[in-house]
Amino acid sequence: MGDQNNNQVINALLKIRESFEGIKQEIRSIKEKNNNIEEDNYQLKKRIERIEELLSYNLNEKHNTMLNPQTENHKVLSSDNKDTLKKEMLNSLNKKRKDIIQMKILGMIRSKTMSLPEIKRLVVDELEYCSKATFYRYIKELSPHLKETEVYK
Repeated sequence: MGDQNNNQVINALLKIRESFEGIKQEIRSIKEKNNNIEEDNYQLKKRIERIEELLSYNLNEKHNTMLNPQTENHKVLSSDNKDTLKKEMLNSLNKKRKDIIQMKILGMIRSKTMSLPEIKRLVVDELEYCSKATFYRYIKELSPHLKETEVYK
């Protein structure tokens, strides 16, 4: 009877050990997935920063060109000397113009530093990114993202 109890205890301990090993393996797997997610998150943050830098650069260039129209001809002439990578990046930005403008509008609204009419004045009248009708079409498309903001209410 004593041997049978000892065998039961040993079997129970072995099962507990197997379960524990399985749990440890699951924890390692979860940690690995978490590390991968953290790395992906870091990479995405870096991409967002680069996109924001490009947007900021593009917006500043447009604003500077509007303030100093005489320099536009000089920029066009010197653009022939720009490297291919920069041209490709600018072409990519031009293709994504709508998304870029919508991101900029959304950022302005979410920052809560400007009202919607002020944003319209800046985007449409001053920077001339789009027409008034297009601006309000963008606002309509962005409306699901704007429900929680005070500017839109």
